[in-house]
Amino acid sequence: MEPTVSAGLIKALGSAAAPVSRLISRRTVRLRVAWTVGRQARKKGICVKTRELRKWMVLPEVQSQLARGGAAVADEVLDGLAALLGGSGDQRRSDAEQVLVLVLAAFVRAHDPATASAIAGEWQAEHTRAAASSTRAAVEDNTRSILSRMSATNVFGDQVTMLQPWRRDRAIEIRDFWPDVEKLVQVIVTADDRGAVLRQWCEQPPDWFADAPVEVICWLAELASDYSQNPTAARLFGIAVERGAYPAGYWKARQAMCLPEDASADAGEILVGAAREHTLAQGLLFVHREDWDQAIDVLSAWLTSSHADEAMRLQLLARLHARAGDINRGVKFALAAADIEGASGSALYAAELLLYRARYGETVNRLADTERAAALAIKARNVRRSWHGDSVAAIRVAVKAYVLGGKVAQARTLIEQQPDGDAWPQEVTDPRLRREQAELLAATGEYDRARALAAELDIPFVVAEIEAVELTGTAENAVAAAAWQSALAAAESSADFLVAVRGLAQVGGELPDLAEVEQEHPELVREIRTVQRAMGAQGGTIEALRAGATDYFALAVLLAERYGQDGEHLLAAEVLQEAAYRWNDPGLMLTSARHLRAAGDPEAAKRAAERALTMGGAEWAGQFDTRALIFEIHTDEGSWDLAIEQARNLVTLDPDAANARWALVHALVRRGDSDGAWNALTPDGDPVAPRDRHDAMTWIGLLARRDTSTQFVPRALSTMARWPDDEQLLGVFIAQIFFGLRQQELSTTDEDIAALHTAMFDYTERFPESTVFRRMPVSEDDPLGSLAPDLRARYESLSEAIEELDKAKLPLGMLATVFDSSYTEASLKRGTGFVNAHAPAGEMHGRAAAAAAWNKVAVIDVTAAHTLALLDPHLRSQLISGFAQLRATDETYRDAVRGQESLGLRSTMSTGWDPDAGRPTVTVIEQSVADSLAEQATTVCSILHQAARRPWTRFTTFPDADRKFEWLSSLDMAAAEHIPFWCDDHRLRLIAAGMGVATFGTVDLIRHLQTQGQISREIRAAAEAVLLTNYFTDLGFDRATFDLAAAMDGRVPRGVAFALTRPATWTHPAAVIDFVLAMLAHAATAGPDQVEGWVSATAIGLVRITTDDGSAGANLRVLLSRCMAEPWMNADRLPAVLRGVRAGIAERRLVTDPFEAVATSVYRNLVTGHGHAFAMSMMMALVALSSESDKATTSRVVLTYRD
Repeated sequence: MEPTVSAGLIKALGSAAAPVSRLISRRTVRLRVAWTVGRQARKKGICVKTRELRKWMVLPEVQSQLARGGAAVADEVLDGLAALLGGSGDQRRSDAEQVLVLVLAAFVRAHDPATASAIAGEWQAEHTRAAASSTRAAVEDNTRSILSRMSATNVFGDQVTMLQPWRRDRAIEIRDFWPDVEKLVQVIVTADDRGAVLRQWCEQPPDWFADAPVEVICWLAELASDYSQNPTAARLFGIAVERGAYPAGYWKARQAMCLPEDASADAGEILVGAAREHTLAQGLLFVHREDWDQAIDVLSAWLTSSHADEAMRLQLLARLHARAGDINRGVKFALAAADIEGASGSALYAAELLLYRARYGETVNRLADTERAAALAIKARNVRRSWHGDSVAAIRVAVKAYVLGGKVAQARTLIEQQPDGDAWPQEVTDPRLRREQAELLAATGEYDRARALAAELDIPFVVAEIEAVELTGTAENAVAAAAWQSALAAAESSADFLVAVRGLAQVGGELPDLAEVEQEHPELVREIRTVQRAMGAQGGTIEALRAGATDYFALAVLLAERYGQDGEHLLAAEVLQEAAYRWNDPGLMLTSARHLRAAGDPEAAKRAAERALTMGGAEWAGQFDTRALIFEIHTDEGSWDLAIEQARNLVTLDPDAANARWALVHALVRRGDSDGAWNALTPDGDPVAPRDRHDAMTWIGLLARRDTSTQFVPRALSTMARWPDDEQLLGVFIAQIFFGLRQQELSTTDEDIAALHTAMFDYTERFPESTVFRRMPVSEDDPLGSLAPDLRARYESLSEAIEELDKAKLPLGMLATVFDSSYTEASLKRGTGFVNAHAPAGEMHGRAAAAAAWNKVAVIDVTAAHTLALLDPHLRSQLISGFAQLRATDETYRDAVRGQESLGLRSTMSTGWDPDAGRPTVTVIEQSVADSLAEQATTVCSILHQAARRPWTRFTTFPDADRKFEWLSSLDMAAAEHIPFWCDDHRLRLIAAGMGVATFGTVDLIRHLQTQGQISREIRAAAEAVLLTNYFTDLGFDRATFDLAAAMDGRVPRGVAFALTRPATWTHPAAVIDFVLAMLAHAATAGPDQVEGWVSATAIGLVRITTDDGSAGANLRVLLSRCMAEPWMNADRLPAVLRGVRAGIAERRLVTDPFEAVATSVYRNLVTGHGHAFAMSMMMALVALSSESDKATTSRVVLTYRD
């Protein structure tokens, strides 16, 4: 808030925005107070004469009491009042106390709202002074408590931002030479009543006050002025002057500006002495003497050196020109002052002056003035909120601006408490705003609430006004007119008079004599009379409104409102568009856009809104509301890029508007841009507070992933406390806090951890069955026992789901749907056990689709990004850059982010269910595997982030799919826009092909490029080898590729061995068997487990390539025979080979075990070559380590053999 002008100087200047309030010494005020109190006292059974009461109010001690309010009531005041009353001594004293309360209340109501607020502030100051010692002790105790726990140096940087910007900057400068200013800032910003602290320091100076530099005293005085503590500011400015503040004339002038009206003589004396010392003092002296021209000349020549002084100079010039009757020039200077950063007071005065011109002056565009006044007032409100200034004064001006412009709904939003409105709790309780709320509640049809508020306020005009407003919408015009006449009779100010007269006009009532008002406001009176004639002569019919709508602005608005009330939004829009062009009013065009949106025509609404922006120009105050409407339309359509563009414009127009900032944050989150959302949420380093539950969900999600400060835990816990009964939200907060601590690897204090544990235990006690976050009992004897039911159920459902998906040949994404997990994580962790990315039968069509898409546009699926993440970066880049554009959906990218966050935890341990043991089990993976999954997830995110992403909120080819099927969004976009689909889930490609979508996989693309000579045979082999090691299947068999893949796997039976189980690998059985035997030769030296692994994979593959049991048995006999004939075969390795071969039998239970037949053949060959004795010893030695059944089989072969 800029330095204020004293009441005395305002009286000299006059006010163009509102009449100067009458003082208590004036007879009219005493009359109203005495009459009101007499009537109220009689209702309480207390008799007091109005004349005697007026005489008592003139007494000096009573005047002094009225200045103090209810604090420290003087005995002589009550004694004098008691003397006027009847009854016994004790009764008179009690009655006198009641009457004094009535007098004080009536005294406030007898003034205009601004003066009443000032009086109430002074009374509160008196109460604060009375409790100064206790306040001071509390402040000091609080300060010591805070300083004992926190570093003042670290806190200062955060807390100083809570002051008015000019005071903030000055505090930072002062700290360089007086570090104790940190403590002052801390006490001020943590106090509930900052003004009370400043008053206390002035009246009862602390120990540091005497030694504080004069710059500190000046700074404190300006702070006192910021918080409307003008008497305190005047005293502090005086102390600063006494201590040698320089330039003395400037600070004397500032002191004079803060003196009360009854100290006008003192102000004049100060200014006379300072006029020769500083230009400001000289200019104010001319103001004091009401020499407007001289004052303007002097202040125009003042060369200021700071934003604060320049704002003050321009605001004084604006007041002077307005007082001299040049309203337009006054507006010019006021707007120039308002443009200065931090000048919220100047912005508010500019809004008031614009309102005055819109109401009473000659203006080119009345609605534009009200729009700009509202925008300036809301901007001032937002700025003042940031440093706990008087935001209510700004809200009231904004409310009046909206009401004058016919925007009652927007006005109501300003005064309703969050989350329904924009007002903060401390603003809603302010008496000034409660009257505005009562009047607007009536205007919006909530008459019961309006009447209740009016009864509490006890203002006759407001009571009558609410009654009239209700009857205007529900009763005959004659009845409503009578109610407005009653309101007119109760009017206490010119503003009340005009409200009543306009109400009369709208119901066609008889108007009072407006000659006097017409002299000052001819345009307004002409409008009132026109509306009255239209509403009265023809009864306010639609025909009467149509007849005048083309000639009169007000009637055009009334006609559109009538159409809107009847649901005829298109007709309302047409009327408003014609009126907007006729009167060049962008506000009407904006209202037309709203009607078009309500009519279900968003495209026409956007066009109308764009025309409103064009008509309004770059400086139009309605830009914010217009862009907000366009943002909402884009949001409805899911056009997030366009919505973000408008949200950025909103934040640029008003960086302090919470609605604008949260609109941008939510849009960026929906777009998948978490980095951008975090930057938008933290414009000054600290995250903006959430407005409601929806904001809170987004807020904690972003903090858990981005907030690396030491304030993360306490900030989250304090915000969580705003919703103490929201089970889901509290659970999400606690879970996200733990996630953030692990994700960011943050260090926290013991106090923070204790607070988090307290919150966690409190939550689990209150909500033991929560599905979000709950406590599980753990037994020392069986730690996993309590998890058994959940783990078993999950295992069974997962196994059943995978089996059903395999039977139905459903795509991988169904796992994400069934288990509500990310599609990305299901793909990277191979949810079905392997990656079914390629099908030899569809390779021809896949290559053709890849060839057609090359150098053109394609849509990429998460599974294709997964494959690319595994490949060499150079090859990956080559494949991606080969397309003119790769497209993806926002939903796909957000899924990838979810997967990245989950895998980014790099967890190496998981719990599961062992069906054989019938109990929970713990699975541990190597850290390198966890790291690899996290890196792959990051690469997938990067690929999709670089793609041309688009929002895809509504499915076109899958109309019944909901949010759980977001993994289908890429295919849906490809189908809707007829773009080739790049996907590495073969089953999803089959669905795409069935829909007529050209589709291909990464293997198809690589093989096509190799045949075209764009990549070499060696690169293709290396790429497919990498895929084999990652359990990609059905790539066919190529010896060089399989050898390379096996080498990558260390010749351990992993991904390459799994490929052997797939029939597609066995297109050339002999070559595959040779490869297997080569692997077995190496495995023989590594141990029986590896032997068994290679043999079992081979056996399963050999069974699967057959169609009958006999052929399967024959293949197993061949495999076992080849193994038995290998040089590495011995007694140690035979059991492993047999276990491997029998794994093939498990695939088809009726297949005959090949061991006896193979043993017979081997024995026959041994006998033929070496005789029975040698053959028998060799056979028995070979099975020495085998099972008893295998030994028995061998014995039977030997004993029953016949030559």
